[in-house]
Amino acid sequence: MSPSMSTHERFQARAIKIAQLAWGKTHPNPMVGALVVESGQIVAEGWHPGAG
Repeated sequence: MSPSMSTHERFQARAIKIAQLAWGKTHPNPMVGALVVESGQIVAEGWHPGAG
């Protein structure tokens, strides 16, 4: 990631990256990734692994 990215942008990029772990498995639903951030640290993350 670029050093010019804000913390918020880095968190968004991470959520997108983990959402892509479900690539091709969620149709017709979107891929979803989520983070729980506390005091600037990721404390949990997850993604939706399949349709439904």
